[in-house]
Amino acid sequence: MKQKLQDLTISELKKYFWERVTASDWEDKYYPNHIAKTIAIESADLLRIFQWTDSIESWQKIEVESEKLLAASKIIEILSYTIMLAELINVDIVEIIKKSQNSVS
Repeated sequence: MKQKLQDLTISELKKYFWERVTASDWEDKYYPNHIAKTIAIESADLLRIFQWTDSIESWQKIEVESEKLLAASKIIEILSYTIMLAELINVDIVEIIKKSQNSVS
């Protein structure tokens, strides 16, 4: 039975994203500064979707399926590069989340 995407763990996502990198033979291009720049660029692309909209218009815009899909593709790009950067610089995302939640409570 195929695992549903929403059931994936962080470890499985890391593995999935790194397999894409390896399959594309991009490992030698992955430096922290390059990935950080890419995250910023992809974030700007996501922001562009909502540029010149007010709060209500932003909700209306995302109800358009093509805009929602575009936003989703940008979100997954940002997520994948963020996970890869964390892995590259040895930051345990789950541990950081736990620590930040403990400091709030």
